[in-house]
Amino acid sequence: MNQDSSSRLLIALNAASSLSRDNVCRLGASFHLWSTARECSLDLAGSVGVKTSVLRQALAITKTADRVARLELEKASALGIQITTLLDASYPRSLRDLDRPPPVLYLRGHLEEAPRISIVGSRKADPYGLEATRHFATGLVQEGLTVVSGLAVGIDTEAHRSALESGGRSIAILGCGLDLCYPLQNADLQEELAVRGAIVSEFPLGTEPRPGHFPIRNRIIAALGAACLVVQAAHRSGSLITARLALDLGREIYAVPGRIFDTRCLGSNALIRDGAFPVQRVEEILDTLPLAVKEQLASRNAEQAAKKWPSQPLPAPSDHRQLFETMAPGECYTVEDLAAKLELPIEALLAALLELELGSWIERRPGPLFKRRVGRRD
Repeated sequence: MNQDSSSRLLIALNAASSLSRDNVCRLGASFHLWSTARECSLDLAGSVGVKTSVLRQALAITKTADRVARLELEKASALGIQITTLLDASYPRSLRDLDRPPPVLYLRGHLEEAPRISIVGSRKADPYGLEATRHFATGLVQEGLTVVSGLAVGIDTEAHRSALESGGRSIAILGCGLDLCYPLQNADLQEELAVRGAIVSEFPLGTEPRPGHFPIRNRIIAALGAACLVVQAAHRSGSLITARLALDLGREIYAVPGRIFDTRCLGSNALIRDGAFPVQRVEEILDTLPLAVKEQLASRNAEQAAKKWPSQPLPAPSDHRQLFETMAPGECYTVEDLAAKLELPIEALLAALLELELGSWIERRPGPLFKRRVGRRD
């Protein structure tokens, strides 16, 4: 079976309404074991991890796969939707970390391989939760991260909007077919995400949003992000499911501390109790991201800086070269940190920092903290 035929069989398998989502993903993950089999057997079904009745259905799909896949591809093309399968090179690498990744993805927009963070939380967010989401989403996209969330009302919506309004990118994972909009009040946001980010679903076209679909889509949210930030989450919530899935995948987990009597914060506070990073500032996330993500961010930011300042040589700051060189790229420093490193009085150091800031060599962060500007090299 060639690549095109295999992809079409996966598309037809994914669209089979008679198979559960779990069985579809099991069959997709073991595609090479059964896709060319001529008959069903107990041993083969056991190797795939499904019942023999399920394997028989999958083998029957091979007879109609071309027709079913062609119709699905035609519908998707008419709507500007791309379809990628587990067999394609364009399939996101991070989703391959899942034991049973979705065999097919429907996509509008551009799902680039970039450093990403998942931000999730309560649908019943209060002003504190929305403000915290805005604070983190804005700061993180300004540092080059893409925000991943689920387009639900509340925290998800605020995370997407804040990312886009700050000039960043965001990705929404849906619990329904990509030809539908849920929730309806986010129709405009969904369209904007398709232009300035991406909207993604594993569900075939026409699939209605159902309660059972959202825990399924949460594993994609968890896998796409290199880390997961929970802003507000009740004791039993989809946000906690996402966080635990992310933890199982080896992702870093962060949580915003909440009021101890607020039921919206019981789950997120419990995450902190169980070992999640409690965060109040964007820098606390940036400083603890995996090294590979930091390197990816630094590389992307350097590329963007090179475009912003194309062939202009950057002379080193002559008067304060030692101070500038002491500040490692990507790190934030307090005045006290720098004073201890350089053995300088605070007053003289503040004056030097001000000059570097006015010359756009460094930037001031809340704290106050000081950081070298991206693209400035000694």
